[in-house]
Amino acid sequence: MFGDSFFDSVMPIIEEGLGVMMEAPQEIADCLVVEPAPGHSPGQVAFRVRSRGEEGLFCGDILHSPIQIVRPDVNSGYCIWEDTARTTRMEFLNRAADREALIMPVHFGEPHCGYIRRQGDGFLFEPAQW
Repeated sequence: MFGDSFFDSVMPIIEEGLGVMMEAPQEIADCLVVEPAPGHSPGQVAFRVRSRGEEGLFCGDILHSPIQIVRPDVNSGYCIWEDTARTTRMEFLNRAADREALIMPVHFGEPHCGYIRRQGDGFLFEPAQW
């Protein structure tokens, strides 16, 4: 179910007693919240960070490609629970747009981070300015 990378990269940490398992929802250091993000894989989570009145969202595998912002119905080939992944993606996009949060995707190329904006009935990506 997890593939070779789990046993190669995660299990050695767990076996050495160095891992701390988190369950969503959970808050760490009064600024980082672990949130459930089901659909892609078992235990998939996202992270929300708050600082100085601003919010950032680390979306993990909710988004694999910018195309999923304008076409949230499109899953990657790795989404185990396809309908749940679509629902999670729509909830994420709505939340990011409503909160004007900076999204920090794992899989996007440059410009990497940005904002989700509403466009008609859908969404678009606005790159962050640094």
